[in-house]
Amino acid sequence: MIPPHNLEAELDVLGNVMNNPALVKNLKTQVRAEDFYKDVHRRLWLLIMRRHEVGKPTDMISLVDAIMRTGTEASFGGLAYVSSIPERCGVPAMVGGSVAILREYTVRRQGLEVLVSGQEEILKSDDPAWVASSTGQKLAGIAAGQGHRRSVPADILADQIIYDIDAQHDHVDMYIPTGWEEWDYNESWQGLSTEGMTLVIARSGMGKTSFLNSLAVQLAIGGYQVYIHGTETSAKLRAHTMIQGMAGVSRSRWSWVRKHGEPGEREACRRRLIRAAEWFHQLPIHITGAGMTVEEFAHEARTLKAAGELDVLLADYLQDFTRSRGVSGDMTEQTNHNSKALKDLSAELAVPLVAGAQVSGEKLTDIPPAAAAIPLKTHVQHSSKAHQDADVIVALNCGNYWCEAMGRTPAQHDTSYGPLGVMQVVRRKSRTAPGGMIQLPWNGPRRWVGTPPVLS
Repeated sequence: MIPPHNLEAELDVLGNVMNNPALVKNLKTQVRAEDFYKDVHRRLWLLIMRRHEVGKPTDMISLVDAIMRTGTEASFGGLAYVSSIPERCGVPAMVGGSVAILREYTVRRQGLEVLVSGQEEILKSDDPAWVASSTGQKLAGIAAGQGHRRSVPADILADQIIYDIDAQHDHVDMYIPTGWEEWDYNESWQGLSTEGMTLVIARSGMGKTSFLNSLAVQLAIGGYQVYIHGTETSAKLRAHTMIQGMAGVSRSRWSWVRKHGEPGEREACRRRLIRAAEWFHQLPIHITGAGMTVEEFAHEARTLKAAGELDVLLADYLQDFTRSRGVSGDMTEQTNHNSKALKDLSAELAVPLVAGAQVSGEKLTDIPPAAAAIPLKTHVQHSSKAHQDADVIVALNCGNYWCEAMGRTPAQHDTSYGPLGVMQVVRRKSRTAPGGMIQLPWNGPRRWVGTPPVLS
């Protein structure tokens, strides 16, 4: 029996996208490759998605050229067939109806597959009631929109890799510039990977929040759309902290100047803060504050992604999300749950995610030997799995932290704990690169990592 399908709807969606490439932005979250029954249509949709992700054109001429260059004409039904698709579609205003038809037939195919499989299992099973119940649950999942397959055939994966290699050959970046030259121009580091989860681990007070705030601003200045969530502060307080760092006017400095400074000094600080706020106003940053579960964070991220307003996710920090419903265990179970949810979210949305994480032994008075000052990847507090979930783990260390913890003056500082005025970033794990360390400038009063925006 031929599975239910509607080739006219498939051609309508593909043709409209090829005629009107701007439609891709809206349809990419509504249509999946599995919604196409015909193999060549599914491959063509994947090609369109891959080119859209790397900023390449998706019109008919560009697609035909890409297929010719990779020698995969047969996989797409031939160049004549691909070239004919734009002529076989309706008007763009009606494409929503074709999208709905694709979804309907996907549900029908998946439901039929579950029913046939369930029928075969019932005939062979010693517990047909359990099989019937399981089949019912699968059907309910499909009806709720959870029935999309996760397995991908080898030929489809090979096609994706071909186009990835082609994109890389054409100098499409596999890394996102962090804004820190010490990171971006290091051959081993190169920038932030365009996919996967990065954990930033450090003791409390070492500078994780400042690191993530600085990263968020620098990514936004670079044109990337950033969503940063803070589990300990309100959105307004985080934005205020970022603006103070950009202006070079710390909270304590602003407080002191308002109380004791000369009128001219107060006015100068005010102007710097206002100018920084006006600059911040233009940045593509979304912020949420304390009181969210990891599921609520994920929902907000999906909403921004669907609106085309998300390139990078930042979470500050892993252990302090509000407890999720259904997680009844201790802090370790919740942290492991958060870690897995963030990893899955990064993969689902195909965006990099950077999350801060506390490490064990975080009391300011707990002074380890200098050799143990920089935490290992397994030191993530309240978690036995976070270091396994992460694709990259970097540990932070700042000599200023240890100087203060030991109650010493700068002249008395033990440099074996790290130099003053520097944030050491040590790579403890990477799936694609060796370990190593870079050193970024650290401005303690400004709470800023790297060279902050210059505001005169």
